[in-house]
Amino acid sequence: MSPKLVPDDPEKCMVISPLDSDPNIVTLSLPFSRFGRIKIGGRATLIRFPTFSTEDQGASSVSATSPANREDAKTPISATAGATPTTTPSTFSPNASGQTTASPITTSSTAAPTPSTSAQPIATPATPSSSKPSVAVFSPVALTPQVKAQIAQMGELRYIAALDMEHHIFVKDWSDAYPNATIIGPEGMRAKKEALRNRKWVEFLEKERRSRHTPVSASENGVENDAQGEEQDTKTAVNGGAARAEPSPKTASGTGQSQEGQSEASNGTVTEKEDYSISPELDSLFRSTFIPAHPNKELVFLHQPSKTLITADLLFNLPATQQYALSSESATSGLFTRLFTSLNGTGEGQIKWQSRFLWYLISAQDRVGFARSVSEVDGWGIKNLVMCHGDTVEGRGGDVFRRLFGWHLDLAKRQS
Repeated sequence: MSPKLVPDDPEKCMVISPLDSDPNIVTLSLPFSRFGRIKIGGRATLIRFPTFSTEDQGASSVSATSPANREDAKTPISATAGATPTTTPSTFSPNASGQTTASPITTSSTAAPTPSTSAQPIATPATPSSSKPSVAVFSPVALTPQVKAQIAQMGELRYIAALDMEHHIFVKDWSDAYPNATIIGPEGMRAKKEALRNRKWVEFLEKERRSRHTPVSASENGVENDAQGEEQDTKTAVNGGAARAEPSPKTASGTGQSQEGQSEASNGTVTEKEDYSISPELDSLFRSTFIPAHPNKELVFLHQPSKTLITADLLFNLPATQQYALSSESATSGLFTRLFTSLNGTGEGQIKWQSRFLWYLISAQDRVGFARSVSEVDGWGIKNLVMCHGDTVEGRGGDVFRRLFGWHLDLAKRQS
């Protein structure tokens, strides 16, 4: 992707809107044209966390190796005429059974929206800086003053997730503005962002790399702590100054699967774990997995309280009417746009074509691995879909997902 393909003044045409099903999830939608011709829209997603302890927010960089529609355009928050206060769920706390309960915040609902460019962020109660809720952004888009104001209202930005190898062009802008935030991406993303090598990173590795990239056992401060009482033969590969521990095939347990480990260098630390663990507060709110069989190396996250699946290019829902709601351009204008939209929607006349597109093209190189990954995601109980390209889907996300990936889900069953 190229910044030249996004609007010159994104502030004027960005639609900032909470999901109807959960106002803690706020989407940042704006026009985007692939190759400058195909209107697919772009979207970042902000998510406000429950208020948990942030002791672990300074965690070092991590490499993870295995897992633990609306049809109309969304109402922009900028359309505040006639808004009245409403009580909506805001923070979630785990109960004894591991479920979550909500406590309210005050936000605004709009009776008669009139889109404008003078948006006001969602209103949230003021909290001391030391206890601000964490905020994560997924697939960041242009960081405008309006977006910064929205983040300030929601809490403190602590996570920046580039969900695949294509959605990274604004990561540096966000990381420069929020240098203490941990950057999350698929394997290879950190090497691609040379200017950000010294920031805190979480890099997801392929599960299949376990036997040749198993972490050494270590304590939290980077000192080796072999629980089995056996020495491990390791080698350290320095990657831009941030060292990565690469044990030999022999591990303490002798099984090829060891405890968590880390190795330090002068200007960075990389920790590797056997599960897709990022931080206690993020792990408690999301499920996540890595789909390396996708050409773009996809990460997907499920926001567990709302059962909202957040993706980049795993699936589309065109036309991008929400993302072009404040644009002078139509989301369906242009021959190439109409052709691509016909193959990448979820309507009755489109879904079969996107299903075939995913089967014959997207997953062609490793269809079995792709099927295994989407089967795992399907088991999470999806209700809502928030993708980067096209309109969000609320309430019927699980049905849409299963219809799109039906052939893959059948394949996964046959392989199990």
